[in-house]
Amino acid sequence: MKMFLALILILCLTMASGTITIAEEAMDFSSYSDADLVELLADVQSEVAVRKIEKTAHLTAGTYIGGRDIPVGSYILATDGVEGDYGIVSLRSVNDPEDDYPSKLYEFKNGEDVYSVFITVEEGDTLILPFPYALTISGGVMFK
Repeated sequence: MKMFLALILILCLTMASGTITIAEEAMDFSSYSDADLVELLADVQSEVAVRKIEKTAHLTAGTYIGGRDIPVGSYILATDGVEGDYGIVSLRSVNDPEDDYPSKLYEFKNGEDVYSVFITVEEGDTLILPFPYALTISGGVMFK
């Protein structure tokens, strides 16, 4: 009986250590190229949208940098229902000239307006919000 219990214990420990090793290997992304990671991110965002498990962040007025304050990715940016506020919502690429309008997004909005737009935030992009907005992860435009 003791031999049988010892054998079961050894089998359980062996299976548990194998599972831990597999989990650690699955989380190692260092072997992926930059292009592979971007493609993987797009696939994951698309799957999140298909499963309808998108998450929303509520951002206060301010300036946000892609890759530092906001994760790089595709989002739906929508007004958060603030009355009386107004200002320019903009998303500027790192490559945009400083003295020109941003190429990605530049809109004058009132807080009372119902407004939503699909945006792609890339590394170093600057998102400026004049009042609170909701930012929801998106898999992009989806046709059914």
